[in-house]
Amino acid sequence: MNVVSIREQIRSVASRWAAVYAHDPTLLLRTGRTADQVLARLKALDTDVATRDDVVEIVGNETWVSMVCAECCEQVDSAVSLGSSSDDSSPVYCRRCLQRAVSICS
Repeated sequence: MNVVSIREQIRSVASRWAAVYAHDPTLLLRTGRTADQVLARLKALDTDVATRDDVVEIVGNETWVSMVCAECCEQVDSAVSLGSSSDDSSPVYCRRCLQRAVSICS
């Protein structure tokens, strides 16, 4: 179990992008840019102040900086992942849903 945030996703987006597109860095994407061009722009981001919208503008979609609570299906900026810290596919839960779960157990 660990806390995850959009800021962490922004900080890791360049390395995650590089891993996914390492096999074909010259791939032309729907944005009209190559995977390498997108990577260069992601690496140039100041990840301490960049926003979700900055990443979306570079990548062309929200999937790289999107976190949706598995219970309420709301887009959230931070949540708790109940899987291992290395598993990006683990469901995440927002504070409100976690508090509701605790109250049910009490």
